[in-house]
This record gives sequence, C-alpha cells and structure tokens, in this order.
Amino acid sequence: MPAREAIVTVLILLFGSGAIHGQSGRLDVKNSFTAQGVVLRGAFLPEGMAQFAWKPELFGEYYLRQNLRLAAEISLDNRLELLFGEPEADPELEFDLYRAWAAAAWKSTELKAGLQHIRMGVASIYRPLQWFDDLVPGSFLQDTKGVMALNLSHFFPNPELRIWALPGTGERIGSQEFATKTGSWEYGGRLGISSWLGESGLSFDLRETEFAAPDSIPIREYRFGLDQRVDGFMGGWLEAELSVLDDELWFSGQNGSFIDPRYRGAATLGGDYTFGLGNGLYALAEISLLWKQQNHGLAEGKFPGFTSDWRGALMLNYPLGLLDSLVLLGTYNDGSAGRYSSSLSWRRTYDKLSWDLSLGYDSANPLTQADAAALSLTINYDI
Repeated sequence: MPAREAIVTVLILLFGSGAIHGQSGRLDVKNSFTAQGVVLRGAFLPEGMAQFAWKPELFGEYYLRQNLRLAAEISLDNRLELLFGEPEADPELEFDLYRAWAAAAWKSTELKAGLQHIRMGVASIYRPLQWFDDLVPGSFLQDTKGVMALNLSHFFPNPELRIWALPGTGERIGSQEFATKTGSWEYGGRLGISSWLGESGLSFDLRETEFAAPDSIPIREYRFGLDQRVDGFMGGWLEAELSVLDDELWFSGQNGSFIDPRYRGAATLGGDYTFGLGNGLYALAEISLLWKQQNHGLAEGKFPGFTSDWRGALMLNYPLGLLDSLVLLGTYNDGSAGRYSSSLSWRRTYDKLSWDLSLGYDSANPLTQADAAALSLTINYDI
C-alpha cells in the first residue's frame, strides 16, 4: 500500500474511532486542531503566514497481568501552510508521523521502541541537555519532532536509570552540531537520584559523526551531562554539558579549510520564585555560558585557548484569573552581536479550547539576521 494511502487509512480509523475502556485496558482517540496566523514586519520577510494543523492520536494500553502492561501510540502531524507577500510561494501540505511507539512494562521497568519524545534536564529556556528534541522556549503548544529510539527505563524507585539507543539517520536532531553517521548507532544513558540535595542527574551519550578524519577513521563524539535542582524558599537549578570529539574535524569550503572545535560546553544556572503580588507573579530567570575550543595556533603546536559567550532570559507569568494569563519572555544573546528578543502573550485555556495572542520582536531574526516584529494568534481545539 502506498505511503499516502496508508496515512489516509490511519486518519479515517483515528477520526472515526471513539474511546473504549475495559477492565484490562483502554483505547483513547484524540484529535487536535490548530489554526495559526502571523503578521510579520521586517526586511526580506513575507507579509504573513497562515498554518492549519490536524493532529490525530490513537493511544491504547492493555494489562496482560497485574504488573505486565502493554501500550502503544500513533499520531500524525498534518499541516497546510500558506505564505503571503511572496509571489512564488505555493501552499505546502505535509503528512508526517508525529509519534509511533510501542512499550512493554513489567513492574518498574519499561522498554519503549519507536518514534518518541526523549527529554531530560531541569533547565527551561537554555537547555544544554536538549539532545533529542527541538522544543522552542516559551512556545504555546510545545510541539517537537520525535526520534527513533529504543528506550529502557527502570525505577528502583530511587535512583532512576534510563538507557537509550538511536539509529543514525544522517539528520541533525536536538542540539547536535552535526548529524550521526547513517548506519551507525548512538548509545547513552542517564542516572537520576533524589536526595537531600534535591534532584540530581548524570547523562552520557556516544555516537559516530557523519564526518571522518583525514585517515577515514570515523570521528566519535562523547557527550557528558550534569543537572541539579534544589527547592527551598525558591527553586534553583544547574544544567551543564561537555562535548568531546576524539579527533579533529576538518571542513573545506569556498573560504578555505577550518577545524571544528574538539571541545565545547554549556552551563545554565536558573531559578524561579512566585511573588505574592495580586494573583501571584511567577518569575523565572536563567543565565547560560557557552564555550568552545579556539583553534588558532594548533598548526604551530600551541595549546589551544577557549572562547565564550553568555545568554540570559527572564520570563514572567501572571494569572489574570482561572482562565487567563499574561506571559512576558525576554532573551539576550551576547554571542550573536548582542541579539535580544521579547514577546508578550495573552493566553486563555478552557477544557478543550485554548488560544494564544502574542506580540514579539527580534533584533536579529534567524532568517534574515535583521530586526523583525510579529503579531501572531494561535487557536487550538482538542476533542
């Protein structure tokens, strides 16, 4: 059966099914409809954009025994995107798998295989451990692409152990600087511990990059992660990553050859607190330091130095009532010529209906590296 026909068949089944609950299991169907409109003001940008999305989801679970649970989920991401103010822009219609996984759980151990979401770490905006997702800080719907993976989790209950294996696809995921080699496997794990210090985590990941050294030996990347969260009169956290290549990465281009840093890292320090003002003003602040090896002098055998830059963010959330809230997010990036951005959002949430009206400004839009303003409205309905 062609891929498009298979997707249409799944859509019909998902849209036509209903929730089924039994003594040993259940089958749930969810359909999410989203409409988004954006008006842009900036050089070399379209005048506006409209996007319509339908995300059907089918989830089922069944208990073979009291402690043996089987579960599966499949969901699709179907989008129609329209650009305005661009004479050559044609409507884009996409049909993609969003999630497709199956899992078996025995007591405190679960094995999940397929297209899934893997997230870890404690930071909210600047996340050094954003290894496997592309979540946008402060975004309304928190959508992210899934990754194909085998994920084994075990709860002792303390500590928590997670081990993963991902096949290389030749495409970058998460915060990767370059993709994993096609045909290879990426391995890693995370150990989470709860103690009087708070919530602690240690992570490790090993993979072969898509590039090779001059002698054609694959170059491996080793990633180490650390995160720590403490809760007292206020919340606080630290999240850090160190990336090490086992050889030098040489690139050749129109501007000559250069070496990619063998060592790079990032660390984020953050905290949050709710002030007793009105209905309660929630404040979250993070500062992040990024550093990498400076390759000048390597050819002469000199010890390499390091360059660094920092980023900062502040988010304020004030509930106007049970349904409404105002969210203000501001960021600053010292390493992108002093780039700063800000957005103010009004959000309302019902049981099934929610929307977000946002006004934002970016001094260096990623598409044009010039200042741009945007007014956007996102409406989401779940059934």
